[in-house]
Amino acid sequence: MLDPPLRRITYGAINDQLRFPAVLRTAPGVHHQVEAMVQLMLHFRWNGILVLPSSDDYGRGNSQLLSERLAHCDICIAFQETLPMPQPDQTMTQQEPERLEAIVGKLQQSVARAVAVFSPDLALFDFFREVLRQNFTGAVWIASESWAIDPVLHHLTQLQRTGTFLGTTTQSVPIPGFSEFRVRRSQVSRPALNRSSLGATCNQECDTCMNTTESFNSILTLSGERVVYSVYSAIYAVAHAPQNLLGCNQTGCHKEVVYPWQLLPEIWKVNFTLLGHQIFFNEQGDLSLKLEVIQWQWHLSQNPFQSIASYQPSKRQLKDICDISWHTPNSTVSSQEGIPVSMCSKDCQPGQKKKPAGIHPCCFECIDCLSGTFLNRVTGEFDCQPCPSYEWSRRKDTSCFKRQLAFLEWHEAPTITVVVLAALGFLSTLAILIIFWRQFQTPMVCSAGGPVCFLMLTPQLMAYMVVPVYTPPTRLRLLVRYHGPYVFVAFITVLKTVMVGSSILAVTTNPTARTDPDDPKIMTLSCNPSYHQGLLINTSLDLLVSMLGFGFTCIGKELPTNYYEAKFITFCMTFYFTSSVFLCAFMSAYEGVLVTILDLLVTVLHLLGITLGYFGPKCYMILFYLERNTPAYFNSMIQGYTMGRD
Repeated sequence: MLDPPLRRITYGAINDQLRFPAVLRTAPGVHHQVEAMVQLMLHFRWNGILVLPSSDDYGRGNSQLLSERLAHCDICIAFQETLPMPQPDQTMTQQEPERLEAIVGKLQQSVARAVAVFSPDLALFDFFREVLRQNFTGAVWIASESWAIDPVLHHLTQLQRTGTFLGTTTQSVPIPGFSEFRVRRSQVSRPALNRSSLGATCNQECDTCMNTTESFNSILTLSGERVVYSVYSAIYAVAHAPQNLLGCNQTGCHKEVVYPWQLLPEIWKVNFTLLGHQIFFNEQGDLSLKLEVIQWQWHLSQNPFQSIASYQPSKRQLKDICDISWHTPNSTVSSQEGIPVSMCSKDCQPGQKKKPAGIHPCCFECIDCLSGTFLNRVTGEFDCQPCPSYEWSRRKDTSCFKRQLAFLEWHEAPTITVVVLAALGFLSTLAILIIFWRQFQTPMVCSAGGPVCFLMLTPQLMAYMVVPVYTPPTRLRLLVRYHGPYVFVAFITVLKTVMVGSSILAVTTNPTARTDPDDPKIMTLSCNPSYHQGLLINTSLDLLVSMLGFGFTCIGKELPTNYYEAKFITFCMTFYFTSSVFLCAFMSAYEGVLVTILDLLVTVLHLLGITLGYFGPKCYMILFYLERNTPAYFNSMIQGYTMGRD
């Protein structure tokens, strides 16, 4: 047992400088091992990896260093699971097999294929047996130094089926004659010893140990004897420190008392060359030796751990990178062109945005962009941009397209129907106007209203002429529609000419686009963004007026038959009322392109109702019952009405 204050030198088994400040290591520091792994991931462009640390200090510490290092580069940890540590005799508890089965199941489901494993070899035998049992193949296993050159794990049956094995380890430095020394037997024949008791030989003679060492000599030699050089350099460092402390030279040493606390400063100062390599400790208490990236081989009869790259801690980069034979999921071996892809998430398809999953930017879910939105990869891949008001897009579109402008053509059936009705209404109103003008002095025209009839018929005649104006709105049409009265007043009133002209020039009115509710790819143009509300209010007002007119006809004073117009007004108002109710109900439930044509149709029907329902019977009497369109007939009707009241 060493006294606790005594300074120690180890070959890399202890790395925590805070917990073991007096321990130096004859191996590169663990942070260099982690950096070599990160450089390997960056070289092969693996932006998503899996991390499997053991449940001991070694696994937790190394995985923490890796997580901190990956936070500064574009590499994400898809998930991290802790491997259970078995007992020293490799027995497992009841929960540990279930735990290993769950971990391998998650590996199967992940799209990442690069797996960094920080664990002693003791915890890996049961794990890789479970990997083989579930037939998990095609992975890239990145081994830490603790098991990167483990010969026993390398000989696990059919392990090569699980994928490609890479690892970081110390540089191979051959020690001349060490292999022969390891298996050397004493040439002097030894007498038979009584080994009845377990400790009879004091562990100095062990034929079984010698045979075991000789059987493993070949693979230990081919693996490069990397650990051997670390132990070898540790022994030399221990030897150089007291030699320097005692001031030894070729003739002898100073015979002074040396205390344990004096040894540590001298160990920090050692600097010597051993087998062509400079041995000295850096600020972290490690040797600045090169690391090697090795690949496990099974088809080569010479070296099972072939070096494929080197890592220089001072330059923090990989050098001399060789081609790698990748073991693909179908257990075949591919060349350098078949580099496995390892990512946290699969690339999204065009028209899909990325939804972050976790804290890493390269771990995400792919969400389809909805209709009316598109994905612009220039501005960002995490948000779908809305289309402009005049454009639309389908689901998963990468750009918007212009909405199809929908309006009724003149050759379509609804338009032709309205035009024919409007033409009939215009001609019938014109005919009535001519008849009333020619029969102006007759009693029938006088009873219908006389001059007031022309005041009613002339606007109706002009109202029918509004039908051709219902075309796709343009800037000019809207200007005339909204500001036409001002222009007309300007021509009549000279005083208002300048003011109205300025108003026309100052106000700009553009058509407003509205989306068809049945088909979002279609849009319609409207003169007013609140067209439906205005039309609904206007129609409601007409509906109210028609109801009032209908009511007045019912409560009106009884008149002579020729002057009693209640039945005609009732017919007109009933027709007006019914069509207005239908229009209001239709507009409340539908906002498509048919609203405009229905509005126009109802307007024409209103005019036809007034024209034919009120003036039609008058013209019928004028044209076919001439004897009833005389003053004598009207006087007789008035006399009969008067006598009847008496």
